[in-house]
Amino acid sequence: MADRSRRDGLLLIFGLIDHLCEAQARELMGWIRNHDLLAAFGFTPPGEVGVAGRHSRSFRHMVRLITKAGLSIAALSRFDMDPVQFAFAVGPNERPTSSFCIHTAVVGSRKQIAKAEQRLATPILALNEVQAEAFEQENLLRLHYSHAFGWTFGQLSACGEARADLVRQITEWQQGTEDLVRQITEWQQGDAELRRQLKEQVARSEDLSRQVAEYRTALNERERSNAELRHKAASGRPPEPKR
Repeated sequence: MADRSRRDGLLLIFGLIDHLCEAQARELMGWIRNHDLLAAFGFTPPGEVGVAGRHSRSFRHMVRLITKAGLSIAALSRFDMDPVQFAFAVGPNERPTSSFCIHTAVVGSRKQIAKAEQRLATPILALNEVQAEAFEQENLLRLHYSHAFGWTFGQLSACGEARADLVRQITEWQQGTEDLVRQITEWQQGDAELRRQLKEQVARSEDLSRQVAEYRTALNERERSNAELRHKAASGRPPEPKR
C-alpha cells in the first residue's frame, strides 16, 4: 500500500499487473502518475503454463506501456531486489523455481526514481525497450541456470543416496557372508565330531564282534567236549585221564 501522507511513499505491487488488461493497466499507471508515487512492480513474463497470468507481458511491453503513461521505468540489481529471494522467501535466500514475478521494475517519475537511487547503495538502471528485452533474457537465463543447478544438485544427492544404499547392501551382504562362513565352519566341526564318534563306534562294534566270535568259538569247543563226555559215558568206558 502507498502512504498518501508522504510524497516519497512506495507502492509494492507483485503479480497484480499479470491479471490486468491494457485499459486497467493504463488506469493504474495514470493513478501512480497522478499521485506522484514510486512503485515497485514484480511481474511475470508470458509463456509458462500455470504460472503466467492471463495478461502477463514481456519486459519490453511493460516499458512501452509505462512510458506511454508518462512515467519512467528502471530495474534494480538482482542482488538487491529479487521477488523470490527478497519479497516471498522465508529464511535463507532460495533459487527461483518458476518464472513467477522474476521481473522487478521501479516505476515513477524521473524525479522519484532519482531520489530512490540516492537512497540506495547501488545504482538503479533506467531501461528502454531494447535494454528491457535484454534484461528479460538475462532473468530467464538465470532461471534456466537455477533449474540446471537444481537438477544437478538433485542428481548428486540421488547418487549419494544410491551410494549409501549400495554400501549398506554390501555391508549386509558381507555380514551375511560372514554368518554363512561361520555356519559352514560350525557344520564342518560338527561333521568332524560325528565322523570321530562314528569311527569310535565302528571300532567298538568290531571289538564286540571279535569278542562274540571268540565266545562262540569257546562255547562250541565246550559243547564239543561235553558231547564227547556224554558219548563215552553212554558206552560204559571210563573217561580218559586228562594229559
